[in-house]
Amino acid sequence: MVVATHRVRPGQLRVETEVARKLYRDVLSHMRQTRGEKYWGWLLGLSAAQFLFPEKHASELLLTVYAAMRDIDDCIDGDAPLPRQYASAVDYVKSAYSFLEHPREPRSRAEYLLGYAIYLMSKGKFDIAEEIGLVLQSLQFDALRRNPDNPRFFLGDVLKKYSYRRDIPGVVSACLKLTREHEKGIAADDLAELGEAVQIRYNLRDLEKDWQAGYCNIPLEALRVPELTVIGKTRELPEALVRRWKAQEAVRGKELLLRYKEKARRLPLFQRTRLGLYIAFERRPRQYFQEILR
Repeated sequence: MVVATHRVRPGQLRVETEVARKLYRDVLSHMRQTRGEKYWGWLLGLSAAQFLFPEKHASELLLTVYAAMRDIDDCIDGDAPLPRQYASAVDYVKSAYSFLEHPREPRSRAEYLLGYAIYLMSKGKFDIAEEIGLVLQSLQFDALRRNPDNPRFFLGDVLKKYSYRRDIPGVVSACLKLTREHEKGIAADDLAELGEAVQIRYNLRDLEKDWQAGYCNIPLEALRVPELTVIGKTRELPEALVRRWKAQEAVRGKELLLRYKEKARRLPLFQRTRLGLYIAFERRPRQYFQEILR
């Protein structure tokens, strides 16, 4: 068996390559079996990433990190059992964040995968630890706010702080590093409109499911007083609110994609990056918004 060792300090972190690969394949296989239709496009994009990234280990790094984040996210959402060593989902995320900052012996499958990601970063010419940290901060916010019995509403600025300004920018920035676009000075802010459009699609697509799981991504200021009364009595989202919110956000999403396309034309992106951005990020939101507004 190949043993891949990354040492921040002598003897501090040791992971086995084949074990890590089996772990992320198990996570992705479970996704295909349980949510294949929902995530098929994204999984296909991950599989094709090896043709888009110039660095040898970039594609596997992305797969590994994605599997680790998905593993944590499923526990937060209640789609998978919380590892017994953690008292809460918040503790689980905090432990993963601590591991990322100060690698040690992994305590969970997600941490083992993060350990392998650290090893891959040490072999390549890229460091996306900061971007992984941004995604973990967003996951911690989800863990803190989840309440299946009575989902809480937050102001739009609070929701944006942890999704549009952490989760999606972290993913986009990581991709820019792995495609070496950042070497040309291109940053996640240059693709901010695309990232926000992607997040809008996720929010709209999963609105009802998230509500049942204990989240609400509709900002408090978007609700009308009678709707708040109905929600307080029934613990259900009024259909009129759902239709109105989805239509408003779909319009906003389409406008964001138009602004992104205009900005992207002026950016010195590699052609392979443009293709990757279209397949992984732009294509499905564009189709989804059109379906809502039909």
